[in-house]
Amino acid sequence: KIAMAANNHQNLVYVFGGSEPYYSTNGGSSWQKSSGAPSNALSTTYMYQYDDPLISDRTAANTFYLLDRQGGNLYKSTDGGANWFVSSSDLPTSGNFSNLVAGWGSNNNLMAVSMGGNGLWLSTNGGSNFSKNGYFSNARMVAIGIEKPGTSTPTLYVFGVHNGQWGVYRSNDFGRNWV
Repeated sequence: KIAMAANNHQNLVYVFGGSEPYYSTNGGSSWQKSSGAPSNALSTTYMYQYDDPLISDRTAANTFYLLDRQGGNLYKSTDGGANWFVSSSDLPTSGNFSNLVAGWGSNNNLMAVSMGGNGLWLSTNGGSNFSKNGYFSNARMVAIGIEKPGTSTPTLYVFGVHNGQWGVYRSNDFGRNWV
């Protein structure tokens, strides 16, 4: 998995199965091992898996997030991926199917994590704290999209289980209501 800094296309972070992340400041010509991140954020090298633990902040410069699903922590780097620290330890552990997404612009404080059988977890403070959204018994994938016209909150999409029914669900109010 590779993420690019919002402010600098030369600043990249890369994580692969069973390894700490690496970062590049020259567009990938050379890579350096990061410090402080978990070594198992991505536990497999299988390319078509559901896990997507690495994202860049689409607003804040040189900021990246890394989900440690096995430890239940969200790590953050504010120096282009060189150094990482635990931003939140509120998340449950998850064996597989974990995805991390974040808002942008004035909504860059909104984050969502799908944790498979542990459901959907939401943050409204940039990943400092998360709380479980009780709508899903299983949240396999999550995505964040443009806001509904007339609103300022990004739309959440979840592939998951509600009342025993698998489906793709949508929320225009960051998880309060789903269709």
